[in-house]
Amino acid sequence: MKGKCEKNLEMSFGNWQHDELGLPSYHYTGDIPWEENTGQIQEDPYFILGNDRLTLFTHVSGAYQMITGERSWMKVNHLKDFLGSNSAEIQAGDEPPHALTGKESASAQSARKTFGTGFARFEYGLQGINCTRILTVLPGKEVGASIPVLRIDIRLHNTGNCNQRIIFRESFGVRHRMLSAQYAPDDYPKIQYIQQLAQQDEQFVRLTTTSTSKDPHRLVPPESRAKFDAHAPDVYMAVADMPGSHVKAESDAAGHHTLTAMKEAEFAPGDSAQMTVFIGLCFEQRRDDPEQHLATLEAAHGASDQIPYRRQWAHRLPTLGDETDVELRREMIWNAYVLEAMATYSLFFGETYIPQGTVYDYGTGNTAAPRDHLQHLLGVIPHNPELARSCLRFVMNKEMPNGCIVYTEQGYGHTSDLMWHTSDQQLYLITALAEYCRISGDYEFLQEEVPYCYAGGETQGSVFEHIERAYVYFRDEVGLGLHGLPRIMNSDWNDGIFYHRPLAPYFWAASSHMNAAMASVVLAQLADMLQEATDRSILSSEQTEALIVSVLSYRESITTSLMKDMEGRSFARRAWLTIDESIGSDSMFLEPQGFLLQIPEYEPDRKTRLVEEIHSRLGGEAIGCRHIEKPQDDEGIMQAPGEGENAGMWYALQGPLILGVNEVDPGLALAMLKQMGPTNYARHFPHIWVGHWTSSDAINTSFSPLEGEVNSQFRQLQDVPGFCAHPHAWALYVYSRIKEQ
Repeated sequence: MKGKCEKNLEMSFGNWQHDELGLPSYHYTGDIPWEENTGQIQEDPYFILGNDRLTLFTHVSGAYQMITGERSWMKVNHLKDFLGSNSAEIQAGDEPPHALTGKESASAQSARKTFGTGFARFEYGLQGINCTRILTVLPGKEVGASIPVLRIDIRLHNTGNCNQRIIFRESFGVRHRMLSAQYAPDDYPKIQYIQQLAQQDEQFVRLTTTSTSKDPHRLVPPESRAKFDAHAPDVYMAVADMPGSHVKAESDAAGHHTLTAMKEAEFAPGDSAQMTVFIGLCFEQRRDDPEQHLATLEAAHGASDQIPYRRQWAHRLPTLGDETDVELRREMIWNAYVLEAMATYSLFFGETYIPQGTVYDYGTGNTAAPRDHLQHLLGVIPHNPELARSCLRFVMNKEMPNGCIVYTEQGYGHTSDLMWHTSDQQLYLITALAEYCRISGDYEFLQEEVPYCYAGGETQGSVFEHIERAYVYFRDEVGLGLHGLPRIMNSDWNDGIFYHRPLAPYFWAASSHMNAAMASVVLAQLADMLQEATDRSILSSEQTEALIVSVLSYRESITTSLMKDMEGRSFARRAWLTIDESIGSDSMFLEPQGFLLQIPEYEPDRKTRLVEEIHSRLGGEAIGCRHIEKPQDDEGIMQAPGEGENAGMWYALQGPLILGVNEVDPGLALAMLKQMGPTNYARHFPHIWVGHWTSSDAINTSFSPLEGEVNSQFRQLQDVPGFCAHPHAWALYVYSRIKEQ
């Protein structure tokens, strides 16, 4: 089925370009605000800049939202939604200032806007003056060692016939707000953040941040776990040593501070002037030193660079020089960039991970879920194994000594399962570690010591011990339910599988065909990894021999039960709820099918027929196969038809499906990879910006009147629809697997 607006290409938002280093960028030509808004997607489109200590959402209007996830997920310049408190303006002579930012700004609307790997550039053509404003972030050389600073370069050129006297102002409103409280009333926050002027001179100003609370018991020391973080970072602004440049801090009646950098200059026709502004964060526990930050940033910028830090980003990202498909190469480099920009260092765990984004992190301030973090690292293994290794350690830091993996984290190191007793987290850890070792060749990582979560008497264990305990937890705690298949508990991949039915009658026995098919694939990967590590003498046969026997025996039991369940069937059921009540017996669910295609015991001719049936029952959509064959409209269904778990298109399911199809038809797998990419999305939905350079975790399918948009049930998806890591990580990983053949 074609997208509803496929032929209306004149509504496209812009076009992709490449710089001299071969890195992609997007030239935005759409409206501000986006006039085709249905109320489900932000009307001021935005892109992402970032390194693992800073995340910046740069709107096409010139507004930006700075957030940090280093201690807790927190806005630094909170205004409303994700617009951020910032402004830029230019004043010529005695004329009123021209606002350069904001949806209502004529200058912002007419500016040339380009967003690329690590930069956002706005070019304003004002009467007699050309003004270029460039926002950049420097990538870190090592995981966790990035500089949490936004650099803004202002370049002015007198195009008139007379001298020009100008004043330029770049302002940043310091407003700390935990993302878990961003939609709450102003009097809700359990912690109030107070900024005080600590240092100010002509070129540098710093605000220290203290906290207060109606309940002083919440004001715990900075190293203590806390759901409500009492230790927001300090903020500073600096300008480079250029004539006429200075900074100042002002506060309003409510005590909110605004930092402003100013440039005053008078220059003749044809002359130029410039100002460089730095806005940075300082964390007490990191002992951040602004002078060191600024020195590092200045040393990294080449004098001839038109846009700062291009060489560093080119070094950080894969080149894919052997890829002859221009669109595919561009998409994969862009995917790698977005994952690098989303990557976030956790001060509590001392590791970097790639967040889910959207609802979890950017919407509710929850660092969830480990299965997502494990999927995301798959895409970066080939070009940044150090980041992938840190992501693995991050998840293992949340594993208890019994193999249970804590589901979520909010605030500073405050981990909790909330309502979730998941049955699949261990499978994602096993496959991520096995693929890391296979692709990188770093089997020595299995010997590295990693802490446990809530360790008690056992503080840490080797990666090998972590993975052994994860397997034992899956075998013994998750265990087998009905028909010899692994249990669901209260959720497998689908956190909402019991949304519209009571959980209690099914918790102890209901079984998941997705877990069964995935376990058949993943446990084989585990056995192969252990055998390879033994052959390389990294692990001893005394460590691995009995474990390999157990893993293969348990895998055989699950696979045999699944194949028995498949007798007389052309596709896998979704789940058994009772001994004779199932989900997905007659109507197909996508979850288990992609993994079923990867099981060697499933005969090749049956795989071929399954691929055909998947596309017959779930295909015909613009971007990829939908989640279920027919949407449900029963009472209690949380999702509207064609949205989310109710027949939406999920990237986390499309990826494994393409891997399965690659076992049968590599050419079709490559075509499906291209189908789920932003280039194809733009062809089908040129009027919906969210899919042109990123996407949410799920896209509405043709059963929805809002086809191509995002879930209408959650406000977080309306305010923060894009920059979920799933579409970027799965595309990059699938691409690498296809290219292995």
